[in-house]
Amino acid sequence: MLKTLLRPFLGRGKLPADVRPTLEAEGIHFLEEGLWGTITYHNYRAPGRYSAWRKRAFVGALVLTSKRVMACWGRERLLDITFDHPLLAAVKFSLEKPDCLLAAYDAARFHTDRSGQVEVRFSTPQAGRIMELLRPHLKGASDQGEF
Repeated sequence: MLKTLLRPFLGRGKLPADVRPTLEAEGIHFLEEGLWGTITYHNYRAPGRYSAWRKRAFVGALVLTSKRVMACWGRERLLDITFDHPLLAAVKFSLEKPDCLLAAYDAARFHTDRSGQVEVRFSTPQAGRIMELLRPHLKGASDQGEF
C-alpha cells in the first residue's frame, strides 16, 4: 500500500525510451523496471550541494547488456558504465542481503567536481542472478561475494 502511494513521488521506474534501442542493439541479458532502491551519500560534495549523510528512495530500472550495466531513475543515470571501461573496477558490487544488490563508488572517480561515497541499493529478488551475470565482467572477486 505504501509503495503504491509513494510511486507518484518517486517515479515509475521505466527505462528512458531514448536509450532502449541502443541497449536492445547491445543485447539485453537482464532488465527490471519498477525497482525500489535507495541512494546513500556519505560526505558528498557537488557544486551547490553537501551532505554528511543523506539517503533518498527511488523507483528505477536496472539493465545489463553484453556491453554495459546501467541503472536509471527517471531520466537520470545513476550508473552507466561499459564492461571494458577502466572505471568499472572502481564500482564495488555486492549482495548486502539475498534480495539487495549494492553498487558503491567514490564520486570523485567519476566526476572531477564531486567527492564522497555513493551507495546505490536495489531491492530485487533477482539480486543473486544479477551478480552472476556481472561476475564474468568484474575482476578481483572476493570470498564475500563482492567485486
